[in-house]
Amino acid sequence: IDAADSERFEESRQVLQELLAHPDLAGIPLLVFANKQDADGAISPHEIEARFGLQQVNGLVVGTDARSGNGIHDGILWLIDALRESPRAMGVQQHI
Repeated sequence: IDAADSERFEESRQVLQELLAHPDLAGIPLLVFANKQDADGAISPHEIEARFGLQQVNGLVVGTDARSGNGIHDGILWLIDALRESPRAMGVQQHI
């Protein structure tokens, strides 16, 4: 999510909520990158979580700056661990 583009938050929120409502994705860990944390006006990962209604989701919102790479490594490490520990994700892997 572009954390500095408030004009597109509602569109992004709607698309994300549609994805989260899909039964095939129920219980799968979700990693959200709150990108452009270096930009003026960027909102924090905590604020992204609140505005997008992600408090009850099995996931993590990580602040990133894709140009420098800040935050990406931490997010990927979390996702690897979360997928290993998720019975639902393991079930999906077995069907692939």
